[in-house]
Amino acid sequence: MKKTLLLLCAVALLSSCSLFKKTTFTINNTTGVDIYSVQVFEFDDAGNSIRDFSVGDLPNNVRTDEIQAESDTDKIKVGFKVTPGGAYLYTVSFTKLTLLDNTALVLTATTMVQGTL
Repeated sequence: MKKTLLLLCAVALLSSCSLFKKTTFTINNTTGVDIYSVQVFEFDDAGNSIRDFSVGDLPNNVRTDEIQAESDTDKIKVGFKVTPGGAYLYTVSFTKLTLLDNTALVLTATTMVQGTL
């Protein structure tokens, strides 16, 4: 009886650990230049906008801290400026987030395109 109870407690503890893990992402700037006014756009799996926010400026070869996504976020797009007063550039495609884990988005010279969101 004690072994069964102990086993049940262990299973319950292990399964509840995932309840505390969050879906997060980081943005790593490897473009070769400092980037400015970094904007993140979160979308659900149907492509509906959930939220957008600024993470500020991001120097070259610097990575953000982990950013917690909204609970129903499925993918993100990122926009930024190469010069403080310039036009926004956006990532070419959406970045799909890994549920209950951290997704690392690495910005390179080929992950952006000039244009609209």
